[in-house]
Amino acid sequence: MMVLRCLLVQRPPKVSIGPPHPDPVVETSSLSAVQPPEPTYDPKIKDDLENSKALSCLQIETLVYASQVSSIIDLIWLCFALPFLCMMLVFVTETPPTPLKWS
Repeated sequence: MMVLRCLLVQRPPKVSIGPPHPDPVVETSSLSAVQPPEPTYDPKIKDDLENSKALSCLQIETLVYASQVSSIIDLIWLCFALPFLCMMLVFVTETPPTPLKWS
C-alpha cells in the first residue's frame, strides 16, 4: 500500500492578499517542496479583492497565476501575429500589379 504524505496549506507562499481559505486544503509533500515562481501579474482589482473578501488567498493565487500565463500567451501571439499582419497590410495597400500582356 502506498502512503502519500500531505501538508496542510494555510496561505500561499508568494501571494499575500485575501482571507484564509474556509476549508482545509492539502498538497503532497513533493509539491510543497517546490516553490512557485514569483508572480509578475498585478491584478487591477487587487483592492476590490482585498476589501470584498469574496475569494480566499488560495483562489486569488490561482487567479494571479492564470492571468499571468494568459498575459504571456497574449504577448507570444502578438510577437508572431503582428509581423504577419503588418506584411498583409503592406500587401493590401500596394498598387495592384499591371496585367501581363501576352504577345
